[in-house]
Amino acid sequence: MANAAAASVWQSILSPVPYKRNQGRLVRYLTAAAIILAVLLGCWTFSVRVFDDLISQLVSAFPAAESAAPWIRIGVPLAMALFGSWCGWRLVHYPVFADFLIEVESEMARVTWPERHELIKATGVVLFVTITLSAVLFGFDLFWQWVLGLVGVLQIYNGTP
Repeated sequence: MANAAAASVWQSILSPVPYKRNQGRLVRYLTAAAIILAVLLGCWTFSVRVFDDLISQLVSAFPAAESAAPWIRIGVPLAMALFGSWCGWRLVHYPVFADFLIEVESEMARVTWPERHELIKATGVVLFVTITLSAVLFGFDLFWQWVLGLVGVLQIYNGTP
């Protein structure tokens, strides 16, 4: 049973055929783009920050590898980027994850979004409450700092050490 499930996972990863091709396309493509972008940025960071040091150590340990160093420096991160991008693309076509993303898109289509004027009013309320609460908390902080300074529990820094 476990071998059949493992075979199904590998079969879906290696299959070039998209799962439920026309359903949830926007969410799946955007998710795949985000995953691929993360993979590409990770491979670039790896090649710039880690892999150059590894190549230097390889060349210092094995001087004969110096002629292959440029190919290794380009080839390994490129292979990692291609493999990671393929896995990211296939992940959004994995049946369990694809069904989840299809359901996300269908739920997002049912959401009632506020009108522009409602959004502006709600944003104004949020900003007003946030600024007011920040000012109140700042006042409480100053008050307790003053009280605790009078009692001698808190020594306030005067600017002279």
